[in-house]
Amino acid sequence: LKLGRLFIDWNKPDYAYFYFDTAMDLSKRIGVKHLETQVLCHHGMAWQRYEKYNIANDYFLQALEIADTMQNRPLSAMVYAGLGRLKIKQGNYPLGINFFERAIEIYQTDGFTRDLPELYHDLGMAVNQTGNSDAALTSLRQSYDASESIGMINIQAEAALGLADLYEDRGSQAEANYFLKKYINLHDSVFTLESHRQLAEMEAAFEMKEQKQQIIQLEQQNEINNLQIDQSRYIIFSLGGILIVILLFGVLFIRQVQIRNQQKALINQQRLFRSQMNPHFIFNSLTNIQHYIFNKDSLAAGKYLAIFAKLMRSILNNSRKEIITLREEVDTIRQYLDLQKLRMEDKLDY
Repeated sequence: LKLGRLFIDWNKPDYAYFYFDTAMDLSKRIGVKHLETQVLCHHGMAWQRYEKYNIANDYFLQALEIADTMQNRPLSAMVYAGLGRLKIKQGNYPLGINFFERAIEIYQTDGFTRDLPELYHDLGMAVNQTGNSDAALTSLRQSYDASESIGMINIQAEAALGLADLYEDRGSQAEANYFLKKYINLHDSVFTLESHRQLAEMEAAFEMKEQKQQIIQLEQQNEINNLQIDQSRYIIFSLGGILIVILLFGVLFIRQVQIRNQQKALINQQRLFRSQMNPHFIFNSLTNIQHYIFNKDSLAAGKYLAIFAKLMRSILNNSRKEIITLREEVDTIRQYLDLQKLRMEDKLDY
């Protein structure tokens, strides 16, 4: 904010607006409403200086709204003072004087005497433009005395010059000469103090610029450090993810091998089952064939022997395959049942 005011004094508005906007952004981030009001007010004064009165008025009204919402009387008085100077610039003396009087009333009531000398001076000069020289004389005298009591030499010099002009217009030459001499002496002192002030402000601005550059460098370094930390975390997470994926693939591969081995064992077991025939079944089948031969029933023996041969061929063929079709399985079962039906002499039906 102070840097912005400096650049306004140096007639560099672009820099001033930049620092005002920076101050506004910071004040909003940290939630300091009274600082927002001050920034808006200084925005208004800056735009007023460059005769952008409508823009200046908008900034002052925004500042006044925040100050009234906060019920902060000193801030409201500061905005009233700014609005008063704006209205005087626009030639609206009654409204400007009204704003000055509001600000003075608040400062007097709340004890903010430091801001009174300049307001007394501005009020006196405004009242004088309306032709009320007595009220102007009173206000300028108040400005002179108040600024003298608190050591505000620049305001005291301006009040002395205003009093000198006013007394001269009234024909009081002695008083006019007195205050003119006061103005000359005070002006010399102000010039010396102003030179020191400007030098100090330039040094402060240079220091602030260096500090800002250091802050920018530190922020850049922090960004680099944060980027390196993020990259390290990314690498660690990536390696961890790759390791997890490898472990999962390993587990899945082992599981797949186990499943394949189980499938192979099951297939071998099935093949073994298919290759095996019950010895009792073979013995019974041969006994039945023998029975048919002894009884000279060659037709039944031939039929039994043909079905038995087909069943044996099916079992031997299936034992060489890992997978057989459902039809092949059904045919084998049917051949087996046909033998049983023939052996039991149609006692079995399916």
